[in-house]
Amino acid sequence: MKITKRNQLQLVILGALILFSAYSCDNNGIMEPQDEINSISQSVGIPNDQFQRIAWNAEAKAQMNQLARGSHSHMIVANNGGSVGGSVTFDNTVEIPAEALDENTMVTVEVIVVENHNQGGAEVDFLPSMEFLSDVVVTLSWSYLELADGEEFEAFYSQDDGETWFEVNALQVNFEDETLSFEIDHFTRFAWGKRIIVNEED
Repeated sequence: MKITKRNQLQLVILGALILFSAYSCDNNGIMEPQDEINSISQSVGIPNDQFQRIAWNAEAKAQMNQLARGSHSHMIVANNGGSVGGSVTFDNTVEIPAEALDENTMVTVEVIVVENHNQGGAEVDFLPSMEFLSDVVVTLSWSYLELADGEEFEAFYSQDDGETWFEVNALQVNFEDETLSFEIDHFTRFAWGKRIIVNEED
């Protein structure tokens, strides 16, 4: 919703009512972690035909075509943990803490170009597909995206091979490094993009 001078007063009143309601709850208005997880998992995703990917910029595409960058694999020792990715994967990484794996595992971070809606969309795949014993920290970078000035976009994840996309809820956003980081207990595919506005009259 666009904010105008006319509706600013309405927003202030609505905000005050929401705060009053929140602080009146038995749980002091603080959402329990499990409630937050449930609300995320039950959210409605964006179908692939309504999802527009942001493309890699020319520099990233050129380096991927030359096989100079794009994929990084590393054997993670379960007792030690470690990190995979970095400059070779355009600053997309995963940090795996000690004891998050039940056995030593070859972990791969791979940036890929997906042709969709006549454009080369930017995606990052974390492999192998697996669940961890404790959360790992994934960092995604938008430094190498083809973005117009002021263009809005978000990071999304898919758990069904790109059929449906859900917005990533970042724990930390670093505007200087152009990255966002979050905790997750499994590997999946990520993409940068936005919802396509569908004109129902068409």
